[in-house]
Amino acid sequence: MKKIFTLATMLLLAVGAWATEQTFTMTADYATTTTVGNFTFTADKGSGSTSPTFNTNSSDLRIYANGTFTITTTGDAMTKVVFNLSNKGKQRLAAITTTSGSIATQATGDSTVTWTGSASNVVFTVGSSAEYGSDGSTKAGQFDFTSITITTDGTGGGTTTTDTTLVVDSISTLRDMDDGITFKMGKPVYVNYQYQNYLWIAQIDDEGYMYAHVVYGDVGQTYNVGDIIPAGWTATTATYRTLPELKNPAGFQAATGQYGEEYTSPIENTDYIGYPDIYYDANFKLAYSAVELDSINGKNFVVKSTQLAYDDNWNLDTMVYTLKCYNKFGIEMPTTTEGRTFDVWGMMSARDGELELWPVEITETSYRLWKVLYYGEEDTYYNIGDTLYIAAASDPDHLIYVTDNATTILNDTWAAFGYVYYMEWMPDWIALDFSNNVQAYEKMKGAIGMMIMPGTMGGTFKEPLNPRLVVDNEVATTTADMDPIIAAHDMAGDMHVMGNEVIQVEGYYNYYGRPVFRGYSNQASHQGQMIDLNPLYCEVTNWTVGVKYSTLAVCRLLEPWEADDEEEVSDENLTIAAAPAQLPSKPVVAQRDGRPIKVKASQVPAAPKRMQLSDPYYYRNVVLYPLQGTPTGIAEVNTTRNIDTVTYVNALGQQQATPFEGFNIVVTRYNDGTTSTTRVLH
Repeated sequence: MKKIFTLATMLLLAVGAWATEQTFTMTADYATTTTVGNFTFTADKGSGSTSPTFNTNSSDLRIYANGTFTITTTGDAMTKVVFNLSNKGKQRLAAITTTSGSIATQATGDSTVTWTGSASNVVFTVGSSAEYGSDGSTKAGQFDFTSITITTDGTGGGTTTTDTTLVVDSISTLRDMDDGITFKMGKPVYVNYQYQNYLWIAQIDDEGYMYAHVVYGDVGQTYNVGDIIPAGWTATTATYRTLPELKNPAGFQAATGQYGEEYTSPIENTDYIGYPDIYYDANFKLAYSAVELDSINGKNFVVKSTQLAYDDNWNLDTMVYTLKCYNKFGIEMPTTTEGRTFDVWGMMSARDGELELWPVEITETSYRLWKVLYYGEEDTYYNIGDTLYIAAASDPDHLIYVTDNATTILNDTWAAFGYVYYMEWMPDWIALDFSNNVQAYEKMKGAIGMMIMPGTMGGTFKEPLNPRLVVDNEVATTTADMDPIIAAHDMAGDMHVMGNEVIQVEGYYNYYGRPVFRGYSNQASHQGQMIDLNPLYCEVTNWTVGVKYSTLAVCRLLEPWEADDEEEVSDENLTIAAAPAQLPSKPVVAQRDGRPIKVKASQVPAAPKRMQLSDPYYYRNVVLYPLQGTPTGIAEVNTTRNIDTVTYVNALGQQQATPFEGFNIVVTRYNDGTTSTTRVLH
C-alpha cells in the first residue's frame, strides 16, 4: 500500500496508522526541522557555508555541499528511503554518504538516490562537488529532491533499536564532561593533524569560535589535514597526565569534504606564550614566531621568547618567556641554534600540569630587510625574507651590494595593536660581507644582475649606519625577474641616500686637498654642495678637474648628531641629520582582551638610515665611493642627452614600458649610459 502525504494532511492522521510505504512531498517546512507523524526531518548546513532552502519555482528541497539531512522515526524501523531528484538535483548531484546502511551505487544521470538498511535514525551527508551531476565535478555539490518515499518494517521484516548513547554536537561540550562518558558526535568535525594513533580534530561553531580535541586510538581511517569527518562516531572522555583526550574511538568514516587553509593553518600564539592555559590551549595547532631554541636535551627542549611586557604596575620591562617542547614526531632539528631565531608550530599537548608543544615544523625565521635595517640589533644573525637584487661589488673589502627593490611595504610591526597598513617606500640597501669567504665572494661578483631568493641567505648584522651582513657560506642565486632599482642623482639637487646604497651620480670633479664632487657648474659662483669622494674602489685622482662625470658609486654615511637648535649649525660642524627620514611611527600603547600588550624587544627603533632632506648640511654626512674604474668624462658644453629607454616600476616591483595606475617610479636610461629616476602618480 502506498500513500502520498503533504505536511498538512499528515497532521490529520493517527500516529499508529502508518503503512509500510509512505511518500512525503517537500515544502518549506522541511528546510529546517519538522515532525510529521512518527518522522522528524532535519536539514542542516553541517560543515558547509550555505543553509538548506526550499525552492518554490522547482518545488524542491536543496541541501548544499557538506550539508546534512537527518530522518528519525519513533515508530517502525526504516528499511528503505528513496529520494526523487529534481532537475537541479540531477545537474548538481553529489556523492551521498550515511551514518548507517548503504547508498545504492550512484551514477551520472540518476533520477533517484536510494538508501537501504534497518534503522530508526539516518544522517545523509552531501559531498563537496557535483561528482554525479551533469554539470560536472568542477561545480559545488548539492542534494535537491522533490519528495521522499520511506519504507518501514511494519510487516515484521525489520528490527527497531533504541540508541541511548549521549549525542554531543560540539567539541566545546567535551571539555567540561567527566572522564569515562561514552558519546556519539552529532555534527561533523575536521582534521587538524594525524600521527599514528593520535588524531587532532577541530570544529567551528555557528559564532565562528574554534574548538579542538585529540582522539587517541585506532580510528581505522587515514586522513589528510582539513578532511571533514562525518558525524556518528563514538569515543569516551578521558584525561592522561592532565591532557584531555578521547579514547576508544569507533565508527569513524571516510572524509566527506575538505576545509581550506584558513581553518587548518596554525594559530599564532607568540603574544600569549606568557599566559599558559591547558583549558584554552591544549590540543590546538599553535605557532610561535622568532623564538630561540634552548636547553636541547635529546627530544626535550624549550622555546624562548624575549618580549617587552608590562608588569602588574604597568611598568614596561624586558621579559623572557619559555615553553617546554617534546620532539614527539621525530622531526629534524636545526644543527645551528646559537644566535638564531626560529618559527615553530606544532600540536599543543600537556604533561603533569604543564603545557608541552609537540613541534611539527621548525624553520629559521626570515626577516624583511627593512625590519633588519630599522629594528635590527647589531651582532645578531638574521635570515632575509625578501628577494634581493645584486647591483654591484667592491674588491678590497669583498662586499656585494644588494637591494630589495621595495617601493611599498606592509607595515605589520605593530599588528598586536591593530596597526597594519601599506606605506610607500624607497628601496633599502645592504652590503653582504664575504671577507671570511673570498671564494664565495668571487662567485657572487660574477652574479651581478641576478637575484637571491627569499629565505635562502642570512648573516650577522653589522654597522647599522652603513649596514652589512657578514655572510660565511656560499649563497645561491638565480636569474632576476627585474633590474635593481638604482636612483640617479644630480649634484644640483638634493641627495636622499642611505649607507651602502648604490647610486648613479653626476657631478663636477674638483680637488681641494681631497677629491670632491660639486653640483650646478664648475664656475666659482655656482658650485653648490660639495661631497667628498673616497678613492678606495676607483682612482679618482686621475680624473680631470672641472669636467662633469657620471659614475656608479656607493654611499657611506658619517655618524650623525643632533644640534640643540638650528643656530648651532654652521660650516664648522657636521649635520643635524639625526632623525630617521624613513621610519614607521609608533602607535599608542593599549591593552588587548584585558591583558597587557607585549612587543618584541627588536621593535625598538634603531639609528636613522636616510639623511633628512630638510637638513641644509646633509651632504656633509655623505661620502661617495665611485665604483667605475674608467668613468666617462662629460665636458660641460656637452649637455645634450638622448633617451634610450623609459621603464615604469609599480609598488609591487613590476616593470613595463607604459605607466601603471597609481604610484610609479620612472627609470630613464640615456645614450651616454646614465640613468635618472623620478616618482609620478598616474
